[in-house]
Amino acid sequence: MARNPFEQLQDLVVEPRQAFEDITTIILKCLYPNSRRVRVYRGDGGIDSFTGTLGKDGEADVYQVKYFPTRWGDAQKQQIREAYQTARDCGDYQLGKWTLCVPTRLTKEDLGWFDEWRSGQDCSIELMDGDDLTTHLADDRCAKARDELRKWGVVGLAGGGPQFAVTAFINRRDAQKTGLTVLVILRLENVGDRSAHALNATIHHAETACVADRENADWQQATSGGSLNPRMLRYRHTLNPGDHAVIMGIPLCESSTLPFWISMKITADDCRPSELHCRLTAEQIALGAPVPFGEKRFMPDQTHIARS
Repeated sequence: MARNPFEQLQDLVVEPRQAFEDITTIILKCLYPNSRRVRVYRGDGGIDSFTGTLGKDGEADVYQVKYFPTRWGDAQKQQIREAYQTARDCGDYQLGKWTLCVPTRLTKEDLGWFDEWRSGQDCSIELMDGDDLTTHLADDRCAKARDELRKWGVVGLAGGGPQFAVTAFINRRDAQKTGLTVLVILRLENVGDRSAHALNATIHHAETACVADRENADWQQATSGGSLNPRMLRYRHTLNPGDHAVIMGIPLCESSTLPFWISMKITADDCRPSELHCRLTAEQIALGAPVPFGEKRFMPDQTHIARS
């Protein structure tokens, strides 16, 4: 039977125990953004990672990571009992749910022992084994974890795909040469773990009150209508993971509407369509720092879109 990604670690890294703990906490962080990891200092209170709050009035769901790559013996079972009891007795928080994370699929004997043991405890106890963790790896949110495993040489990873980040760069120097206030340059980056094919971007933005700029040469109009706002573009190449492409510049002048909103819809093969938005204030433009797009929508009613 093929080994799962976590079972491969013992042949690929010097410290597979530490690697498994690191990658498991990354997966938990991807799935539960509010989860946190605990640095060991005078005991970790039975926590490797947790969600919730600490403190005498806090309640935490605790994740305990144990690198047990083979069948459990008495030593492993004792470690499980002690880890749970430490979390259960800790006075720094109230234990909600306790989850044991291990790299392999349990044998019938180990699973039977675990089920019998947890049935005698007074807190909810769950198991996240190698099969569960492998399933989580296929989640779109776990691209960072898949990327780390690939760096270590792990093979056979499923799931993933292209994912996109857009940034607005404020260019005043080049704009001032033409009498404009600023040139807002839009750059698209593939932050996923697969190449993006058949990449399309549709850009809407607020009134500029100036002549529209052309798209970058790596892009072409996706329709014969030639609309510049909204502008529908097709990328001429493949955008590989970690690569970025400048899409276009949007010139602004003193008559441009501020705050200035930009909305972009992105599609590609083998990934869900995504919509990202940006709102540039006068203060941000004056500061000149790059502004990342986010999911929050700023675009007003479609009837206010400029028709350049």
